[in-house]
Amino acid sequence: MARETITTKDFSIHIWDLGGQAQYRADYLRKNQEAYEQFFLQTDMVVYVIDMQRHGAPPESLAYLNQLLDAFKYVGENPFLPVLPAQIRPGRHGGGRVPDEHRVG
Repeated sequence: MARETITTKDFSIHIWDLGGQAQYRADYLRKNQEAYEQFFLQTDMVVYVIDMQRHGAPPESLAYLNQLLDAFKYVGENPFLPVLPAQIRPGRHGGGRVPDEHRVG
């Protein structure tokens, strides 16, 4: 997990990259008060990014998002949460296009 803090005169922004492989996500999604408070308490905003080009990613990612929402609910937090697609990169798993199974409409 990557962590970074940006501090200004008036406030601090703490950036946590909680994505990655399932084995690492399990570490901070343990259903206990200490783990949830360490990672999810006092959160004002979460930027959630879904990799639309990796086969099977959207369903897996949405299941993970539901786990995160449960964690925030557990600690009584309701952060602003935009959900964004990852950038589409040419030459990666489909030549820069979203796979048909992930298209809407």
